[in-house]
Amino acid sequence: MKKRCFITILTLALALTACTITPDTIEVSINKDENINYHANIVSTTTAPDVNQPAVNPGNDNNVDTNGGDNNGVDTQVVDDSWKQLYANYLENEMDAYYSEHNPDWADGYTFGFIFVNDDDIPELVISTGYEAGGNTILTVVNDELYYLDTRRLGFFYDEYNNILINSDGHMGVYYDYVYTIGDDGFELLADGEYYELYDDADGYANEFEYYIDGEKVSMEEYTDMLESYIPNSDRLQWSSGSSYKSVLDYLKGNVYSNYKEAFRAVVEETLGRENYYYAFIEYDSDSPYLILDNNDWMYVYYYQDGVAFRGEDFYASDSAMNTLYLDTGIIHVYYETPQSLGIHNYIYTANLGSNIFTYANRYGEYDEDGNLLKDEDGNYVFDWVINSESVSESEYEDYLKQVTSGKSVIINPPSESNDEYYAYHTPEEMYDLLSE
Repeated sequence: MKKRCFITILTLALALTACTITPDTIEVSINKDENINYHANIVSTTTAPDVNQPAVNPGNDNNVDTNGGDNNGVDTQVVDDSWKQLYANYLENEMDAYYSEHNPDWADGYTFGFIFVNDDDIPELVISTGYEAGGNTILTVVNDELYYLDTRRLGFFYDEYNNILINSDGHMGVYYDYVYTIGDDGFELLADGEYYELYDDADGYANEFEYYIDGEKVSMEEYTDMLESYIPNSDRLQWSSGSSYKSVLDYLKGNVYSNYKEAFRAVVEETLGRENYYYAFIEYDSDSPYLILDNNDWMYVYYYQDGVAFRGEDFYASDSAMNTLYLDTGIIHVYYETPQSLGIHNYIYTANLGSNIFTYANRYGEYDEDGNLLKDEDGNYVFDWVINSESVSESEYEDYLKQVTSGKSVIINPPSESNDEYYAYHTPEEMYDLLSE
């Protein structure tokens, strides 16, 4: 699911003033003098809050043994994980046989990634068409059998390891929340939630809804309580997008690389000779650097995990929002404003095994019955602070953002803010040579 921000934010100075959680930064040496021309100018917060930072799951439960693969990613390793073979067979045989007949390049528009729904060691595989009408297919393996769920449209969220997944979406006045768990026979429907916007032939949609659970009419409160009983708002993980077909298939089949340079070089190699493709390499005091691709339309962040170069969340390469990459956690923070509504929007993306998950913390101006922005008795605007659809206090909102946006960081977009000081772009040919050194 591609997140597109169409609202142009204010200047950086105004953005930093309005967003109270944006920290001051200081320059930190990266000790890469010999390669400074293509490394990032890394910044760090002057003070780090005393909270636990969310760490990207390193995928240790599903590590691929890279010792059996050669440096070119050739499939020489014997894969002894039956679930990987089941997923790989499904992708290569069933899906490809069905789609390639109509479109040999079908996989180019799809994204793929792993999530953990139930509490076993086998991840679920998400296959997303990338467009609402196409929806997703979610695969799971139970007792060495493959099962799948086709979602209505793209939207779903889940409670990691607690075995609840909710297909939540809608269109044209019809909305739904289908609650699933994974049992011995695959996905099982626990609750069928639907709600409909009332429509009058004369007046159109009335912005009023009727709610149903398993076909029985209920109140909005009963409907909301039902969803909350399965997954509280604070525990919802929302899947955003996945990585490429090739990366996920490489992971499943053991076509892995012994180091990140070889994995990134394979990515760059596929774009040699293309115009308007530019790469930047962000290396810092870690074994997990990042590779950025900007094709003047989309921007991608690649990360190295379990012998594979997975593609992270994709963004419009524009000035619509300020995108910051936090290097220690792999978190990408997307920040933009809607000045007319006094809105501040923070989207937090984390990546693991090809999947990109997002949460959000937003501030909205409240309105009166006449549609005017509310002010209190002292003349100050009244705000609603929200984290993942749940209203919170201003302090909770700020504490949450401090927790996830702390540590070393690089502004990866918009280019007007980096001004070639944070990293240098290179053509595919130049980046291929740099990664070959």
